[in-house]
Amino acid sequence: MMAASFFWTVHLTRSQLTELGLTRIERPEGTWLILDPSKTRLRTCTMGGQQVTCIRIERD
Repeated sequence: MMAASFFWTVHLTRSQLTELGLTRIERPEGTWLILDPSKTRLRTCTMGGQQVTCIRIERD
């Protein structure tokens, strides 16, 4: 039951990321998120008075 739950969670997470224009790649040194340039933009945002890097999801 636990294995099925884990598989379903991983599957849903990957498909949701893909819909948002992100691809997740697992490597031994860490996890990478690849942006789809037709759906996402890397921006600098201000939150709480701090400059942060953010990903903007473009609307269709």
